[in-house]
Amino acid sequence: MGRPRLIILIRHAQSEGNQNKAIHQTIPDHRVKLTQFGHEQARAAGHRLKDILLPEDTLQIYTSPYRRTRETTANIVESLGEDWKHKTTVYEEPRIREQDVIGFLQYCSETSKDARHIKKEYGRKEPLTVISSTESLMVSRQQMRMTV
Repeated sequence: MGRPRLIILIRHAQSEGNQNKAIHQTIPDHRVKLTQFGHEQARAAGHRLKDILLPEDTLQIYTSPYRRTRETTANIVESLGEDWKHKTTVYEEPRIREQDVIGFLQYCSETSKDARHIKKEYGRKEPLTVISSTESLMVSRQQMRMTV
């Protein structure tokens, strides 16, 4: 396989969490779904993508396991139509999920450090950068996989 002609990044469409931050108090982040408007946005993104693609292109979509990203992907693929079904491969990749912010905030409260100070100190080097005492199970799993 040669180099891709295009690399296109698409963020998930509007989720219930984008519309109402309080939803995270009752629904786990990975289970937050798209709003009706979010479904419409995702379908529109699929139509726009279809306009950009050439007939000889193939499409590889990488999505996180979070519900809102899987719903966005499903709407995009659906709006591409039958012509693209055999030329589209979807990969679910857990390493591109949201960062574990709960552990970070807990670390801040336990050490009495201000989150802004820590953010300045550590920056946003990469999406999976976490402070050692706040590692999520996902990060631990990923580190084990890299050492094997």
